[in-house]
Amino acid sequence: MFISGLIFSNDQKLQECTFSRVPILGNYFKCRQSSISEILSLEKYWKSEDDAEICHYFYFPLSDPAATKELLLENYLIMHKELQFRKVDCIKDHRNIFWYRGKRTKSMLEKLIYKYNLDLKSD
Repeated sequence: MFISGLIFSNDQKLQECTFSRVPILGNYFKCRQSSISEILSLEKYWKSEDDAEICHYFYFPLSDPAATKELLLENYLIMHKELQFRKVDCIKDHRNIFWYRGKRTKSMLEKLIYKYNLDLKSD
């Protein structure tokens, strides 16, 4: 079971994706759900990226209209874990003009946690 599955496995809003909110598109495009293969693929991808790239996407919204909100949360959790493992301080070391909005800049993970009122326990 994935981290996000422990928190909101019954929350239907997090099983939706952008395509599912557009009636015509929702009929033709299926949402990508969290799965072991998706999670392993994301972990492998972010391990291969450099620090600056991970920081950029950790703070700047990912454009993935087929991913469920749960899968997006898993993705941001993976990025967070990778950044912690590397001991990277994105704001200090890799501030990007596109996503940086001052000292109160929030990561996409923080925004999702706030938006869906989630309670994630720190490791």
